Amino acid sequence: MKKQDIRADIERRIAMGEGKSSIFQALKGQGVSDGTLAHLLASHADPKLALQHARLIKGMVVIAWVQLVLGVLIGLSLALKMGSLAGLLIAAFIGGFAYLFVWGFQHSRAWAYNASIVLSIINLPKALSDVSTEPASSVFALTLGVAWIAYTWFVRSKLFPDFAVLGPRKVSGTYRFSS
Repeated sequence: MKKQDIRADIERRIAMGEGKSSIFQALKGQGVSDGTLAHLLASHADPKLALQHARLIKGMVVIAWVQLVLGVLIGLSLALKMGSLAGLLIAAFIGGFAYLFVWGFQHSRAWAYNASIVLSIINLPKALSDVSTEPASSVFALTLGVAWIAYTWFVRSKLFPDFAVLGPRKVSGTYRFSS
């Protein structure tokens, strides 16, 4: 069975209400590794959980839209400094990249949450680098960054309870699922 077929089968089985543990046992050894199968299961948001936490998801989407708008405005300000074509290309790239997160959050995609967490952690040292010259704004930026990471992690843990850090939960050498 191909990865796309397994993904479709997982989606169909979850929509019918079958638990992830039983899906894992049924699809084990069907052409993909256990780790890949566990990741496919863990990264699939249960529709019931998505409905239950719709307000949290809307919060993620709103914040992502704000980030998108701010990113495009920064790109446009670069357009004024660098020249129109280069700046407009940068603004379009920033907008397109940021929209991937908006779309990912709206459609409950685990990659969007994981990428947001990783990219935010990578950006934290930038806030620390300016503490000596601009302590107030640096501490504010650091606080916002940590708050965004915490909120993203919180929402991800509600939608994808089978993720550990960035992969499926594994206890004593076996994959564990919440359902």
